[in-house]
Amino acid sequence: MDKQAFFADPWANFAAGDRELWMKQATEELLKVNKAAACPDLARFGDEFSAPTHVGYPGLGDRRRGANAAGYLANPWRIAQGTGEVLPHLANQALKQTIALGADAIALDISAGLYLETVEDMSQLFDGISLRDHALHIYTGATSIPVLSLLKLQSLQSANDGKRYWGCAGNDPLGEYAKNGNAYADLDCYLDQWAATMRWQVMSMPKIRCILLRGSVYHNGGASAAQELACLAASSMEYVDGLLARDMAIDDIAKQFRWEVVMSGHFGEDVAKLRAARMLWAKLMRGYGGNEQSQCLDLSTAESDFYQSSQEPEQVWMLQMWRTAAAIAGGAGLIQLPAERGKKDLCLLTCQPLWKKMAVDLPPDPWGGAYYLERLTQEIVEEAWQYWQKLAKAGGMEEALIDGMVQDDIETAFQQQAAAKGMTSFLGSRNQQRLPGRQFSPGEDVRQARTKALAEHNKKVDARLVAQDLAKVDGCVCTAMAAFSAGATTSQVLKALNKGAPLPTQAIMNHCGQLPLF
Repeated sequence: MDKQAFFADPWANFAAGDRELWMKQATEELLKVNKAAACPDLARFGDEFSAPTHVGYPGLGDRRRGANAAGYLANPWRIAQGTGEVLPHLANQALKQTIALGADAIALDISAGLYLETVEDMSQLFDGISLRDHALHIYTGATSIPVLSLLKLQSLQSANDGKRYWGCAGNDPLGEYAKNGNAYADLDCYLDQWAATMRWQVMSMPKIRCILLRGSVYHNGGASAAQELACLAASSMEYVDGLLARDMAIDDIAKQFRWEVVMSGHFGEDVAKLRAARMLWAKLMRGYGGNEQSQCLDLSTAESDFYQSSQEPEQVWMLQMWRTAAAIAGGAGLIQLPAERGKKDLCLLTCQPLWKKMAVDLPPDPWGGAYYLERLTQEIVEEAWQYWQKLAKAGGMEEALIDGMVQDDIETAFQQQAAAKGMTSFLGSRNQQRLPGRQFSPGEDVRQARTKALAEHNKKVDARLVAQDLAKVDGCVCTAMAAFSAGATTSQVLKALNKGAPLPTQAIMNHCGQLPLF
């Protein structure tokens, strides 16, 4: 029996009440699949996705229904709104405004151009903001050591206990390779840094995760929901293998991961994608022998920039509401709203009391068991598992990026979407597009002001001492903190950290805003 046709309408040939017969025949058909074709690297994970299983209860089984039975009553979800400001004091004002409107988490993207060069910059960024009360969600680019070092020094300067900071300040080297075509160092360098960072965090910042994988890198190129999840799973597998080889325990490694999945605006698909993400992660951790807690994925969401949005502010606002509702229904732990584009977007945060009420009134995974949602979840996870196997057979995510397989497959998926919508010709861009309101390209006046400020900073420090401390930077947060304390800047520390030749990869074509949503 053709597998795709089987899942298309599993009840077509069976009368009501014949579920047991259907299950028996379905299992027999699926057992005929050639197991020898599976990739050896993934054989240890089993193939339970191939056979329909009982949906189960929230917090149990494959985790599709959520991480725990109590849902949001046990672990309330958080909401954050990004900022496109690049100067620390302006970003601080924007963050305070979002907190006043109801945000209970802080979302920042250092790779988008936010200036964080010195300890003074970090102090300005979080001046008057309690990091003990607000979760962090910071994407740091290819390495997180400079941001973690500055965070720790900021906590010491402000007489706060860095051990009480919580959230994620994470990086994703393979994601940087895929997005930009380079990450300044090889993967082994970043894995060494992670291993050292994890040992440091146990004593200094145990509640901060340092690995953040973002699905937007693949989604913005046109990847399907399954391809996005498969790339996240394959990257995670690559990182886990590298950290295990560096004598880290699997349960300690699992605590460092967070996935950021993109909400496109297709409600059913978005909910199913979040459920499928948890299933893939649980499968990965079971294959490595992770405990029950390790099998629970820390999941956040971000809004899609891929599709064209209506120019009417009211319609954009309703679309954001729709995506947020999907994230809640799918069981996300943190929901990230886009950077403000006007008062309409800021007003979205005022809806948080309504969403909190919905989370209290609705049970975990409220649509779990519904035929449409279960079938869609199964289709996404099956397709993601197949593509994950394809990536493994190519040698893993790193080799697939070097060979250009991932880039070509995602470009093909985009062209198929375009053809389905009657649009056939696109030029695309290999550079991150600056969409209005989402990211702000700093003007010449801003760059000149920052250059002048750094020049003044350098006059106040002893260049000889800075050079001595930079020479000691070896991938450990402690040595980076010493360099920052002496007056080094982020650019100097990054130069000292990056070792080894970067991967010769090609960036994924960026097709943001080139297709309509509906």
